[in-house]
Amino acid sequence: MRRIPVEYLIPGLKVGYPVMDGQGRILINAGTILTSVMINRLKKLKYSWLYIYDGRDDFEEAFVISEMVRRRALNVVNNLYQDILQERYFAIKVANYREQLKETAAEMLAELLDKKGFLLDLYDIRNLDDYTYFHSVNVALLSMATALKAGFKHDEIINLGISGLLHDIGKTQVPWNILNKPGKLSPEEMEIIRLHPEKGGEIVSRYLNFGSSVVQGIIQHHERLDGSGYLQGLSGDKIHKFAKIIMVADVYDAMTSKRVYRDPIDPKEVYEFVLALGGGEFDLNTVKSFASSIAVYPVGAKVLLNNGLEGIVTGTPVGFPDRPVIRVIADNGRPVEPYYLSLAEEYKLMVTKIILYPEVANESIAQILTQR
Repeated sequence: MRRIPVEYLIPGLKVGYPVMDGQGRILINAGTILTSVMINRLKKLKYSWLYIYDGRDDFEEAFVISEMVRRRALNVVNNLYQDILQERYFAIKVANYREQLKETAAEMLAELLDKKGFLLDLYDIRNLDDYTYFHSVNVALLSMATALKAGFKHDEIINLGISGLLHDIGKTQVPWNILNKPGKLSPEEMEIIRLHPEKGGEIVSRYLNFGSSVVQGIIQHHERLDGSGYLQGLSGDKIHKFAKIIMVADVYDAMTSKRVYRDPIDPKEVYEFVLALGGGEFDLNTVKSFASSIAVYPVGAKVLLNNGLEGIVTGTPVGFPDRPVIRVIADNGRPVEPYYLSLAEEYKLMVTKIILYPEVANESIAQILTQR
């Protein structure tokens, strides 16, 4: 399979992994042959990319979280947000979201524990309008993977996952026109945005009755270790350990995602940016645990190596976050018989960039599928 931007899709390609919305509903299932109507619909819904089947199923094991668990996580977060947005606070207690959130976090942790051979890859196919729901699930996953690497206890990781799932719940109290403003926010609008951690903590404490650790992870996730964050300008050990992790996960996923005001930033650049903040804005030990838990290059991405080889990322082994396994398909632009190359074993080779498929629109479907 290949990870291809929506703008380069052409009719006749076969979907390799389900396309779901922010409620966890499947819109296009795996195996579906794309039509021009479907592609236009994906563009209108503001999806950035999806997986296309190219005759190879060689990175299924790199999907750390199953489709079903991700769907359930999106569904519970979406339902909770909608009840709050509609001010159905009574429904929050009736629906017993506490138990649903605990079960969701437990399922996510179980799958993280089960997949030990590859690093966490945030492969979700998301649309721009449902950004908050996908982002919430990703922040929870990244936070739990980091805590697992840092040696947190089982119950702590579950609570951290809940805090990650709910870290932006306060944005339900921010006007839509501010939250989705494509241009620069005014000082007054920024002040409104900056209240969302506190608003979120109030909602979770009052209506969901989670303890201090979950609430502090939410309230403090925009604080920074050097005191440069908000709301309180806390620093060092005054910041809760949950917030120290969530702030890193939040920045990483936000920067690598498409937003209303900018395109996604290359994951390698974001990875290096986060590393550079360790010991400054971010806790150094947290950054080390985070960096050793994630895969820098997403599976299915087409990449160029420093020796001219081109290939598809099929996974990233533990201990080598920026040294993926590549299915080589071309050498200096010339197609070759596919073979696999582990950059963890080839230290002179490195990825120089992700190729965003500008040539796909000019290729025939047959050409795409024969470059296996």
